[in-house]
Amino acid sequence: MADAPRTPPHNEEAEQALLGALLVKNAAHAKVADFLRPEHFHDPAHQRIFAAIVETIGAGRVASPVTLRSLFDADPDLTKEGGGAYLAELAGNIVTVVNAADYGRTIHDLFMRRQLIEVTAEAMEEAYRPSLTRPEEMIANLDASTAALLVHAHAGAAELVTAADAAEGAMQAAQRAQHAPDGVSGLATGLVDLDRRLGGLQGGDLVIIAGRPSMGKTVLGMTIATNAADRGEPGLFNSLEMGTVSLGQRLLASRSGISVQDQRGPLSPEQFRALVDAQQHFANMPLRIDPQAGLTAAQIAARARLHQRKHGLKLLLIDYLGLVAPADPRANKVHQVEAITTALKLLAKELDTPVILLAQLSRQVEQREDKRPQLADLRDSGAIEQDADVVMLLFREQYYLERAEPTRRANEGQDAYNARYGEWVQRLEECQGIGEIIIAKNRQGGTGTVAVRFDGQRQTFENLHRGGRP
Repeated sequence: MADAPRTPPHNEEAEQALLGALLVKNAAHAKVADFLRPEHFHDPAHQRIFAAIVETIGAGRVASPVTLRSLFDADPDLTKEGGGAYLAELAGNIVTVVNAADYGRTIHDLFMRRQLIEVTAEAMEEAYRPSLTRPEEMIANLDASTAALLVHAHAGAAELVTAADAAEGAMQAAQRAQHAPDGVSGLATGLVDLDRRLGGLQGGDLVIIAGRPSMGKTVLGMTIATNAADRGEPGLFNSLEMGTVSLGQRLLASRSGISVQDQRGPLSPEQFRALVDAQQHFANMPLRIDPQAGLTAAQIAARARLHQRKHGLKLLLIDYLGLVAPADPRANKVHQVEAITTALKLLAKELDTPVILLAQLSRQVEQREDKRPQLADLRDSGAIEQDADVVMLLFREQYYLERAEPTRRANEGQDAYNARYGEWVQRLEECQGIGEIIIAKNRQGGTGTVAVRFDGQRQTFENLHRGGRP
């Protein structure tokens, strides 16, 4: 015998009691206005009545059985109840308006239960149905849906914040900066001049690090993540491009000074001991690497939430935007990028954690005489600029100069060529090992350029004026 279908959870009496209370005393709406919406009611007629009450009150008029009756005399859902006369019945049956907030919370909670049933039922139906969608993606979609429900559930719980409260919160952040070893209110990158500019990376911020290939995007991301992990702040690195062994070799290089290339060949006993010592340094570092390729933003978010629950999370690093799988492959590229950056910005706010997203710059950089990147060089920059709180562009003049060694021009005298070649050598020496972090967007502060030292052998960025590791 088949099980009888179950009725979705609802409370008709609570809905009637709240509507009656509002019709008797419009001021009671203030007790539920911050969290209750028409769609939270189960009965469609009750949805329309509540919407009419809210609209009437919002227009500065009195919402009563008399003023609203004409709107519901012909309502098909109220035919059996007498049409507009049902409003008078609701108001007449109310005993007190004191419990209006409790009625509203009951209605909202039951709505959330119905939504949870709907979300899980859809997930179950998708799991039963033959599909090309991978189970991991189904789980990630379910996780994203339930996370959205949580956001909705708490949306009405937040109270209005006074200017005094906001100022107090800002003062607490300033006090934290005073006492923090790095002197910043956010997560310190370990690059002193960058931290001074940004105040560290702030929780809830989406941070874009962009550059052309070989500028050091991954190196900078890893530098920030390992510097944070060295201080005991747990991080997660979603490496959509590079394999675990390659990343491990970069980590060992950053600590030991043995380049990745040298690690792939015979080593002296001293070099091997240096690698062993470096390995020991990373043994208990709270930085985990997710090497799974082809993840969507929803899947990345699901893994980040799990990591935060199990290990804590102070920084999420994603390498890189172009390899994040689109949720809708049929959408155009701009919409795909917009969906990804929007999802990651919402994730940063949800986890109250900085999210660093690496991105490629377009080839138009290399078509200009001055190769310094600009914000407009971001691929699909409109969508990225909209969601990003901070955009950092990487530039290493040394990289371009090394590939532009002067050759003697036709009809050029030897002295002129020697002078031009000497200028090139001098400029190359001046920019040797120098990188520029161009802060092209900073929602909470100024823009500008920060000079850092780039160590290609050790695959790391360092403070320019302090020498060695931060």
